[in-house]
Amino acid sequence: MSEEKKAAPATSGGKFWAWFPVVLITSTTAGLVAMGVVASNDPSFSLEKDYYKKALRWDETQAQAAENARLGWKVELDAEPRGQKLELVARVRDSHGQPIHGAVVLVEGFPNARASQVGSTTLATATDGYRGDLSFVRPGVWEFRLSVDAGGKHYTEILRRDVRAGDAS
Repeated sequence: MSEEKKAAPATSGGKFWAWFPVVLITSTTAGLVAMGVVASNDPSFSLEKDYYKKALRWDETQAQAAENARLGWKVELDAEPRGQKLELVARVRDSHGQPIHGAVVLVEGFPNARASQVGSTTLATATDGYRGDLSFVRPGVWEFRLSVDAGGKHYTEILRRDVRAGDAS
């Protein structure tokens, strides 16, 4: 008598484990793609422009800081939202508190919460100092990087201001 061995019937457990790696790889890939899309569209994410170049020029930055201290200039900056614009008024004073006239004042500004949305402008001479506008992105803490050139001298200053939501005029 010969005994024939019968094959065990296929179970659904075998199919599950056969497809498990495919499902795992597909879901991992989908998750990575989703995270990439979210990260690339996040307005809160930003990188410092030319960070590596700034690091290489650290000695120049320190020399400018020493020049700023030697000059003793001060910049007072007011930032008021007016509709979709942020109105800037800067008053530049020398070490004796006297206004500096005829300067070229450059301003780069951005809200800390949306640091990738940097605006820049050259302020125009006005009776009360220097005036200009930036696009108003949102209220909150803003960083303003100022560069002042007057009488062959160069001065820089970084200011932080809490910009409140203004009127809609």
